[in-house]
Amino acid sequence: MRNLFASTALAGASVALTLVAGPSCAQTQLPQITVETTKKKPPKRAVARRRPQTPTVVAAPSQPAPQTPAQAQEAANRPVVQQTQNLDQRRDSVLMPKIGANTYQLNRRDLESLPQGGSIAISDLALQFPGTYQDSTSQGDFHIRNEHANVQYRINGILLPDGVSGFSQLLETSFIGSMQLITGALPAQYGLHTAGVFDITTKSGAALAGGEYGVYGGSHDTISPYFTYGGVIGHTDYFAAGRFQSTGLGLENPIATNEAIHDISKQGRFFAYTSTLLDVNTRFVTITGMGESRFQIPNNVGQPTNVGGFSGVGGAPYSAFGFTDFNSANINQNQYEKNAYAVAAWQRHVDDIDMQLAYYSRYSDLHFVPDPIGDLVTNNVASDVFRSTFVNGISGDFAYRLNDQHTIRTGFYTNAEYSQIRNLNTVQPLDIFGNAVDTPFNILDASNKLGYQVGAYVQDEFRITDKLTANYGLRFDQIYQYVNANQLSPRASLTYKPWWGTTLHAGYARTFTPPEQVLGRTVPNGLFDNTTNAPPSPNVGSIVPERANVYDVGIVQEILPHCAEVTKDMSARERAAAKECPSLQFGVDVYYKSSRDLIDDGQFGQAYALIAFNYDRAINTGAEFTTRYRQGNLAFDMNWAVAVKRATTIVSNQSLFSPDDLAFIASHWIHTDHDQNVTGSARVADNFDNRLDMLAGTQVSATGIFGSGLRTGADNSAHLPSYYQINLGASHEFTPPPSWFINDRPVTVRFDVVNVTDNIYLIRNGSGIGVFAPQFGPRRGYFFGISQKLGDPRASEPIMPTKAPTMYDWTGLYVGAHFGGAFNIADGSIGPALLGGAVTNPLDSSGALGGFQLGYNWQFAPHWLAGVEGQISWTSVEGRTNYINTTTAVSLQSDYNKSFETLAGRLGYVQGPLLTYVKAGGAWTNIEYMLTAAGAVNGTAIVNANRSGWTFGTGIEYKLSRAWSAKAEYSYLDFRTNTVGTNLLAPGDLLVVKDQVHMVMAGVNYHWLP
Repeated sequence: MRNLFASTALAGASVALTLVAGPSCAQTQLPQITVETTKKKPPKRAVARRRPQTPTVVAAPSQPAPQTPAQAQEAANRPVVQQTQNLDQRRDSVLMPKIGANTYQLNRRDLESLPQGGSIAISDLALQFPGTYQDSTSQGDFHIRNEHANVQYRINGILLPDGVSGFSQLLETSFIGSMQLITGALPAQYGLHTAGVFDITTKSGAALAGGEYGVYGGSHDTISPYFTYGGVIGHTDYFAAGRFQSTGLGLENPIATNEAIHDISKQGRFFAYTSTLLDVNTRFVTITGMGESRFQIPNNVGQPTNVGGFSGVGGAPYSAFGFTDFNSANINQNQYEKNAYAVAAWQRHVDDIDMQLAYYSRYSDLHFVPDPIGDLVTNNVASDVFRSTFVNGISGDFAYRLNDQHTIRTGFYTNAEYSQIRNLNTVQPLDIFGNAVDTPFNILDASNKLGYQVGAYVQDEFRITDKLTANYGLRFDQIYQYVNANQLSPRASLTYKPWWGTTLHAGYARTFTPPEQVLGRTVPNGLFDNTTNAPPSPNVGSIVPERANVYDVGIVQEILPHCAEVTKDMSARERAAAKECPSLQFGVDVYYKSSRDLIDDGQFGQAYALIAFNYDRAINTGAEFTTRYRQGNLAFDMNWAVAVKRATTIVSNQSLFSPDDLAFIASHWIHTDHDQNVTGSARVADNFDNRLDMLAGTQVSATGIFGSGLRTGADNSAHLPSYYQINLGASHEFTPPPSWFINDRPVTVRFDVVNVTDNIYLIRNGSGIGVFAPQFGPRRGYFFGISQKLGDPRASEPIMPTKAPTMYDWTGLYVGAHFGGAFNIADGSIGPALLGGAVTNPLDSSGALGGFQLGYNWQFAPHWLAGVEGQISWTSVEGRTNYINTTTAVSLQSDYNKSFETLAGRLGYVQGPLLTYVKAGGAWTNIEYMLTAAGAVNGTAIVNANRSGWTFGTGIEYKLSRAWSAKAEYSYLDFRTNTVGTNLLAPGDLLVVKDQVHMVMAGVNYHWLP
């Protein structure tokens, strides 16, 4: 047990701030003294007789004005809000403290003041944290402290499991209330991915008491409608957010032009959070999220063909399907990604004990569809790459305050992960002379794996004095995946606060980082021998976990005098002075990390999917410098970092490297490809609410980033030129004239400029270890947004009568909206004329959807309901597959380019505000099928088919009030198997398709009351 030096830091800080702030924040009140004296009776006086007078009517004292329904609801919600906030605070400070680690936080106000506001991508938001710098999407979007990946995400203290694609493409910025980066020598409760922990706290429904809807877009054909909504219903605090985005710059442009070639992306994301109080000290929390992304892979013009330098038979030019050349601007590669996650957690506080138990699940898949001819002509291989992972696990965290000096914490986790890998590689055989024979064929490289992880930790937070805190403990992790491995990891840290405004920390952590399961497998030796995809070197050894020692020392210093906290007891002048009181903070943090079996990743093929390998040893050193200034609405942050990371000797997945590269790296310490020596970021924002009436509601901001350049050249021997990027933003909030919008709540308009100087810079130039293609930073772009708040600013809904139980009558007409995703199981059969026989391939279509529903319910019994509902869902569902034989390649693309329409009957079981139902009926859609033979050289055919079928679904719906309800629903749509085209590209040719659609959605309904 060596890892306990840092947990009481928060408690110590709280005590210190209370002692310092107390005299300045509150006034000492003298006790009120009442002196009673003996009273003498006054002498009797003669009273003159008077005529009776009309009695004077004395008006009764005025009664306070009755509360409005919104004010009454706000008062009713207040205990729920306070208890929820108390449990949030205990979760963050008692169960999951950050003692001894290096932390940096952006709160809700900071996030909303950034250029692009809630529409900024998580990957761009991360660049505002110290030691974090950008990379291409194919390389994971960003790096923390010169590490590749190795980033952990937590939402409200709960760990999110790994997927095949990063969370930066899945998480939606608009649901974030605050975001904290934790680095350094982490306490024992933080394991596995330890380069950095992004600890995200969601917005709460209580804070919103309503929401927002809007649209954002601009350059590169970007359009992005979105919504957020939250509130308090009974004992439940809830929040939801959704966004759809379509853009012509989905991935980084490989050329320096303003617009990319073949780079359209469509993405949909949804998030929901609930926190339900079971009693004063207990709650149940749910978190759900899903994301659907479709990317065109941007093209790099003028690329040479036949990168392997093969010759054809007898010295003829190299060819594939008869093509000796291919214009790289016309390559048609696409990638599809699906992600969904769910968390259910139970949190309880009893006396000196806090605990949280959680169940978590995540499904994630990635499917890269190549251009069969373009890739084979250009790269000598066309790889159809599919990866998926399904994780389910439980975790527990417990804290016990033993006495004033010791707080004991312990916890555990265990999960099971089922991963699938299916790489279908189209290659050409080699003859005995090493010449490529133009008879392409497929090699399947596939693997399914059920793996397990289990671990536990224990630590003690020891408050040695009021100024010095130690945190020490042990952590154990065990994996059963492609390799079995474990480690016992000590952690220890000290936090010292000698006086107000100064915090020093020093820590040590032993870390254990296994590879993600889908990346933990090497390609079997011999699989591609005597083909155009034969590896230059054989694989020796497995991909194994990284083991490291981390040392971290830092100081945070407040420069200006302590500001008084704003309290209700202050006068207006005192509150104004406290709000405008300036604060200035500097921080320095230095770290050293030595690793064995360093895990690194790279893009070693056309797919935007990483492949892992190990270096034998690595050393990573660096320092970070932070500055924060606040005065009223003015905020300024600036961060700088310097770092160097070197490694030597590749000990796994050697097939990715040439023998010469392997020999050089084995005898030299080289820079890793993601090593950047100098990184900088800055942010400034101001709001004019308190100074200029004419600019009330106006906010301006600017951000900037700087990088000295990532590595390039043979064996990462050089670095790219340095770069900078400056972004500007402005927003204005105003109350709209009556009848201009759907309500009278405030409207916000915003204007942002990304890369205002239009600085053209390279993120990657296509050379270096694990770097497949060049990527440029974004060119100058102009973006506009308009949004309006929803709901009452003081309450989540009108107050319900409390004299009698609320009666929920479901009978009547309703209308609503929904948002979600669609996953299509589709098969396309082509033949026999084109391919010499019928061939069937899965299309694996997917996309986002959103639309409206209209229906009528009839509650014919206390617990039974019947109804009918019509629904229209516009969708971005699209799929693509390739059919290959030795003479030609045919591509089939399906595009649900309009919508799904359904008309269904519903039968439901009613339990007060809860309705559980099933539905069944008819379904209709229009699908566009496009066939392309030999890269369109041998023809293209397009068929628009109106398809009809049936649907069955089930769902739950909950009345939030008498008029409003929320629902979650699953529907299955079957359009059967049909021949939709004949003689399309050749006489006797058929196109037969089978389409089955799975839809998952969430929505709201408005019910007309009788």
